[in-house]
Amino acid sequence: MSPFKRRAEYESQVLVSRTSIILAVNALAAVAFTQANFSAFSYGIAITVIIINLFWIPCGIKANKFLRALNKAEAKDREISIDEKLRIRLEGKYKILKLFRPTCILAIIIPTVLEIAWIVGVIGLIG
Repeated sequence: MSPFKRRAEYESQVLVSRTSIILAVNALAAVAFTQANFSAFSYGIAITVIIINLFWIPCGIKANKFLRALNKAEAKDREISIDEKLRIRLEGKYKILKLFRPTCILAIIIPTVLEIAWIVGVIGLIG
């Protein structure tokens, strides 16, 4: 196994475990938010989770870019199959396909959707 592949697998595992922590914090905060009967404490919980998510999303984007760079370096290091060449060519042509990789969905899209839901929920309850 090439050093690029080993490093990419390690970074992917780290990203998944860190994202799991963020998602668990969101789940626990949602329960705490509803159990606090929409008091000032519940709004404090919501604001805290919004801030945590705002800090996490750029980290997830950066980690995803780093994983892509490692995968590209690993692909250059070994011979590429025809299927992988086609995938790389399609991803270069259609940038939207990069959004449907598992690490991108887990590290960027799901936390972003949760962030939007928290913001909309707090604004909806205030208004």
